[in-house]
Amino acid sequence: MGNTGLIYRTDKISADDISLQLLSDPAYAGKIAIPDAASSAYALASLATGNADNYTNLSDEQFKEASDFLRSIHPNMRFYWSDAGQMDQAMTSGEIEMGWAWNQSELNLIWNEVPAAMMRDVDKGIATWVCGYVHLKSSTTPVDQVYDLLNALTDPASGQYIIDNWGYPHSNAKAFEMADQANIEAYGFADPTSFFEGSLFFDAVNPELEAKMLAEFERIKAGF
Repeated sequence: MGNTGLIYRTDKISADDISLQLLSDPAYAGKIAIPDAASSAYALASLATGNADNYTNLSDEQFKEASDFLRSIHPNMRFYWSDAGQMDQAMTSGEIEMGWAWNQSELNLIWNEVPAAMMRDVDKGIATWVCGYVHLKSSTTPVDQVYDLLNALTDPASGQYIIDNWGYPHSNAKAFEMADQANIEAYGFADPTSFFEGSLFFDAVNPELEAKMLAEFERIKAGF
C-alpha cells in the first residue's frame, strides 16, 4: 500500500504555493516529470480537474477535462519517467522541481539530503494504491514455504521496517504502534481512515475508458 503524489523541491516551491495546477504554470517549463503510464497520468488529471470520485468511470466531458489538463502540462514536461530512479536523480540535480511519484522517492531524496517533500493535502490531491501477492498456478514452490513468506511479510516487525524505511503503510495495525510516531504523523498515517477516504483510490478502470486513456495519452505525449 502506498501513495502517488506530487513531490517537489521545497527550496524552490513553498508548501503554500504547491498544487497540482502549478504543473501547468509556464514558469516550470522543462521542470516537471510524471510517469509514462496512462492510468497514473489520468489519476493526476482527475484530481486536478475535480473529477477524482469518477476516476474509474469518467464521463466524456470529464475525460476531455482530464485530457485537456494533461495537454496543458505537456509543454512543461522534462520527461515522462519509466523508472523512479530517473525522476529521483533529476530532482536531486535540480533538473526538475516537481514530479508525480511514489512514497519511496520522497525518502530517497531526503536521505540524499535533497530538500523535498510530498504534497499530502487530500484537498489538493493525492492518490492511494494497494499491491498484493499472487501464488501462480504453475508454481512448484511448496505451499508451506509460500505461507512462511507471507507470514514473514505480514509480521509487525516487517511492517515497522517498511513504514520507517520505505514510507509505505502496512497491513498489520501493530506495525504502526512499533514505527517511529514522527514518521506516522509525517506520512499522514495518524488518521488513516480519513486520509484514505480523502484520496483518489486506484481501482479497476472501466475497460472501455481504459482503452481511451491509453490511446489519448499516446497522442498527448506525441504533442497532439
